[in-house]
Amino acid sequence: MKDETFLKWTTIAYLSLVAMWLKIPHAEQALLTLMGLDLLMGAFGALAKGEFSAKLLFSGIGKKCRTLLFLASAIVFETLFTSDLSVDLHKPVTYALCIYELTSLVENYVKYGGHVPPVFMNALDKLRGLINGNTKSSTAEETNGK
Repeated sequence: MKDETFLKWTTIAYLSLVAMWLKIPHAEQALLTLMGLDLLMGAFGALAKGEFSAKLLFSGIGKKCRTLLFLASAIVFETLFTSDLSVDLHKPVTYALCIYELTSLVENYVKYGGHVPPVFMNALDKLRGLINGNTKSSTAEETNGK
């Protein structure tokens, strides 16, 4: 009886999460997926190198929470101030955050032993520069150890 109840509630919880996930727009799903992969890659890479630190993990989670708050503020701003204009303000913000997370994911991959072609790193570096408002290229050089 206990096993049946546990299975029932687990199934309900799982289906509820799936239903919520399906309600999230695709760009935001991509952002959440990239954020999760970045956290996992950073944590497993640090474990593999013996550099794991709970303090750094919580710092990374804090950065992800700030990113989501930034996106939420863009959505609130869009809802409150641009409803008459029908402007999708949160979409470019989401795409920019996806690029930022993708760059972070690639940096973690390289940091923990992976190799990425310099052309790809330079392209990501330029995109990140555009997001940050500068054109200085440094990420690719630092990441590939040049």
